[in-house]
Amino acid sequence: MTGALIRQIRKEKGWTLADVEGKTGLSRAYLSLIERDVRPPTLKILRRIAQAFEMDYRELLTGEEQSESLGQRVERLENLLKEGLPVKPIPVLNRIPAGFPQAYTDKDYPTGYADQYVSLPDVMDLNAFALKVEGDSMSPRLKPGDIIIISPNRQWESGDIVVLKVGKEVSIKRIFQKETTLVLQSFNPESTPLILPVNEVQILGKVIMRVEKL
Repeated sequence: MTGALIRQIRKEKGWTLADVEGKTGLSRAYLSLIERDVRPPTLKILRRIAQAFEMDYRELLTGEEQSESLGQRVERLENLLKEGLPVKPIPVLNRIPAGFPQAYTDKDYPTGYADQYVSLPDVMDLNAFALKVEGDSMSPRLKPGDIIIISPNRQWESGDIVVLKVGKEVSIKRIFQKETTLVLQSFNPESTPLILPVNEVQILGKVIMRVEKL
């Protein structure tokens, strides 16, 4: 149910109802009714909650990530170009593993340079970059071959998916902050979480979008 999913995501982020109230302007009493599926939210309200969670509102309707396929992205891009709207090309820098950090051995492109680009009209970060997912430790949320969009300027919060660097190793993880340590977690239950001091982890950016492999 939608309400149960909203409650689950809120708790995963470590938020209270008061936190969601502050981000959406919806009262705690009303949010409680929504979470208990006593009062289903309107589409307008659902969009406000999804915006606070920084996710697509359709994910709250189905419980699954509703990322556009590459074909759908191309079609929407073509329509926007016909309308004369600006579209930012985003460099796909390299392939990285979604599991335990492995050597970052691919080409080390300067900011803004790559031999492949994706064009997404709804990404405003001028320093945004894209990567291709390898490995299955982040499945089913992120699958091998998916393209993820990373925003270095978007502030991450506990529970977000980020691209991070430990020493010379780069990986994708869901991150939780526990005082002076960071818990790096995968979606795959067979993967063991990593617990590291904050000063040993460099956050390269927050994952803000996934373009699903066809």
